Amino acid sequence: MRTQRSCAPDADISTSEEADDDDSDYEEGLDSGSISSGPQSPPRKRQKQPRQSINPTQRTTSVNSLESSVTFETFNNMPILSNNQSTWNQILEANPSFWELKCLSWKTSLDEAYDLRKNTTLTPESNEEQYQNVVGVLREIRKVQRGIYSRAEWQEAVKSSQLPESVKLWSSPYMLLHCKASFAVSLIRRNRITESLSLILYSWIPKEETLTWMPLDKVPTFPLNGRRKLEGKELLQFFKEYPDIIPRQSYPSSVYFLLNLDNFIIAYKQWLAFALHEADQLKGRDWYKYNVNENELQDLYSGLIRVLEQQIRSGHLTSYRNPALETILGRTIAFRNIIKGLSDKILLKRPTLNSPCPNCQSLKDINKKCRRNIFVSTDNKLDLSLAGHGVSFADKKDQINAIPGNNLKSGQKPIILHPSDDRLQLEEVMYDEEVIQRCGFQLFKFYDQKNPSKLLDFWVYNPFPNDIFKVLLKHHEGLRELNLKSLKRGSQFEFFSQGTMVPRGSRIAMGGLPGDAYVMYPGMEGLDSEGINVLFNDAETSMILSEAARIFSFDHFTALDKSSKEGDRLGTSGATTYHCNNYTAPLHKDNDTVPGICSQYQLQARKDLKEYSFIYGDYRKYVVARTNSLWYCFLS
Repeated sequence: MRTQRSCAPDADISTSEEADDDDSDYEEGLDSGSISSGPQSPPRKRQKQPRQSINPTQRTTSVNSLESSVTFETFNNMPILSNNQSTWNQILEANPSFWELKCLSWKTSLDEAYDLRKNTTLTPESNEEQYQNVVGVLREIRKVQRGIYSRAEWQEAVKSSQLPESVKLWSSPYMLLHCKASFAVSLIRRNRITESLSLILYSWIPKEETLTWMPLDKVPTFPLNGRRKLEGKELLQFFKEYPDIIPRQSYPSSVYFLLNLDNFIIAYKQWLAFALHEADQLKGRDWYKYNVNENELQDLYSGLIRVLEQQIRSGHLTSYRNPALETILGRTIAFRNIIKGLSDKILLKRPTLNSPCPNCQSLKDINKKCRRNIFVSTDNKLDLSLAGHGVSFADKKDQINAIPGNNLKSGQKPIILHPSDDRLQLEEVMYDEEVIQRCGFQLFKFYDQKNPSKLLDFWVYNPFPNDIFKVLLKHHEGLRELNLKSLKRGSQFEFFSQGTMVPRGSRIAMGGLPGDAYVMYPGMEGLDSEGINVLFNDAETSMILSEAARIFSFDHFTALDKSSKEGDRLGTSGATTYHCNNYTAPLHKDNDTVPGICSQYQLQARKDLKEYSFIYGDYRKYVVARTNSLWYCFLS
């Protein structure tokens, strides 16, 4: 349980409640850009006809009568909403004659949009129509229930309609290169269409059949291969010739493809190898070898970085004559330079944290040392009935009125508990400014009483040296100026919470948007140099927090890194960051799937009331907040 949070946790935090199908995880809807979010149901071309739908009086008839009276045309025009999914599936299940027709309808919409994927001259109306058509297909096929798609007759209808062939076209790795039309870019950027359709069809295939499949080689294979080994200098020349080959508009995290070897290998498999191969073919040649192993990719990457660093030192970067590409390449090297010296700066030139601190190792008073161990019980968990209550030292007359939630009854006020309340039993963990000034930082580690070697969480005051701390502050202030939308928290926050929490990274689909998918949060577009710089600011913030955690607790860093390995990159990590301003929350219990690394950048509050303290409810501790703090928590 935790509360009063003002931080940028480097982790994917989710609430435990299920999202209603019509809800979004934002305080407002997604910013649509050139494509509007539109209604929950796709308009389709057939929407131009008078829509035939089932009116409320028909609902009073029996389900069987309803199912048998609906024609395919009526069903095909029927919007699928959160309140009629069951009826939609009942009609579909009761009419097997509709099955192939429905698959053909989906195929027609997909094929028409696919043919227009490269067309950059479409009107806004045409782009909107094609976008909604494909999202409508995605939404509908997701709603087909297992009782239908598991039947042999359904699988036969899917095959007969040749729907899988259309899905295969949309799932081609070349789509990241070919999608130039606004609607097609949005389908990848917002709906991950290159994966979403194929994953649904895969779920329709009987498991016993998929077990017989042979795994494909992890590195792409091409039938035509040259003999020449591609060199780093040649690859940079390729980007100079084709600067827009990086699919940053449809896949923003592609701007991070040179930050480290792992990112480069991912990019090579996802889009780079296909771009190189296609360019070679268009020139009517087969010069280069593209079927390479990971050792060869490592050589290619190392060579490219070596040449790029030389070009930046010599001022050659401006010769690329493409601001977006120059920004990507320049920020890549800057990122790598920050990470190189970060460890030494944080450790103050000490080899590791395990080495004795020369400033306090001889002190007998452990409370005056820069590293302290706190042993806590994990058996005395806080009563969950306290979730939703606030905690404050302030007298009632001094308390700022919390912003009430929507579910407060007339005249009802949020409950604010004093830290001394018997139900909380909180003990204070407080920094010592004298220790921080003497030793550079102060570290508290929380261990399990029953298992004294088990490190549960940690808190460190003043972890970041001044120059690194200024980078974090600059990036955080830059996000504030963008005025991005805040997350809408869950049911435990109904009574009150204040401030904003802005997410950066990729989000798990909550089902509240048509064709929702695992994609980057809104406001993370790499459309121009300004947007690319914002993306790299996010990456540097994530990296600094992660690297600091690695230094203070390698095990905790490893846990986060492992948990977020498969996520889309926010720089070099798959974790998500949340940037908060004036953020307070009631006592609550998160259902986190991965640990959280949090940081307090600046504290502007009443120190006498210890405002914005962080409560480890299950440990019965509260930690007093301070500017420039870092902590870890995994309380699920």
